[in-house]
Amino acid sequence: MAHIATTRRSQWTRGRHTIESSDIRWLHDQLQHVPGGLLTDPRPPADIAPGGARYTWQMYSPS
Repeated sequence: MAHIATTRRSQWTRGRHTIESSDIRWLHDQLQHVPGGLLTDPRPPADIAPGGARYTWQMYSPS
């Protein structure tokens, strides 16, 4: 944030992904509203035991 606060516009590219300083400012502002400063998993808990699941989506029943 110190670097972004002192620049008008910065841009970082890694592979095919580009991040701009405006994105970082927006994310920083959004994170100020997170209670307790801890992000939680947005997904509901899985309803199938994780044994044998290769991918996360396999731990959820179709319903």
